[in-house]
Amino acid sequence: MTSTVPLGVRASSVPVLPDQQCIGGHRQPLRLDGPSVQGAPSPNGIAPTTLIPRPPPERRPRDRAVVLDRAECASLLEGQKVGRLGFIVDGWPVVLPMNYLLESGEIVLRTDSGTKLSALRHGAQVSFQVDSVDPLYRSGWSVLIFGLAVEVIDASAIALLRSLGLSSWEDGDKDSWIRIRPVQITGRRLPKAWRYPDSTSEP
Repeated sequence: MTSTVPLGVRASSVPVLPDQQCIGGHRQPLRLDGPSVQGAPSPNGIAPTTLIPRPPPERRPRDRAVVLDRAECASLLEGQKVGRLGFIVDGWPVVLPMNYLLESGEIVLRTDSGTKLSALRHGAQVSFQVDSVDPLYRSGWSVLIFGLAVEVIDASAIALLRSLGLSSWEDGDKDSWIRIRPVQITGRRLPKAWRYPDSTSEP
């Protein structure tokens, strides 16, 4: 757009601002993506201002994971219904979601007869993991159990377990019962990391 010069003032006496260049008698905004950004002089002889990149947003330091004691682990296990059972079948590790309950400090499972029961019933070394995560706050907890799985065959013990109300989300009779006797229990809790006005998107 053509610049307007007041009456009685010569155009040559009007200063050219640093953010403008004069081409063909017209003032135009200085292009910051052209050669002048690289250090070449602009047409009016005034060195352009180089853009300074905005610094990256400050990252808040994350809190370290908190180690949970056995009582805290047990309390968390009592509040959940689904965990992940890890065991070995034909030399391969298998991880399956399972409904469970905590009874007398042991994990109790129901299953059908088949490969799973055959792999577990005679004191198999297994792992059982339960967790809860909060994607918004980038936090959560996890409890991991290493133990020995044994089949429950005593009629009175099975009757007691039936009275506890454990049911499977999967269809089937689930007439076989497995107990996991813990050898080691560990747990971690990751405190909430998101705070306003942090972005809710993942980094």
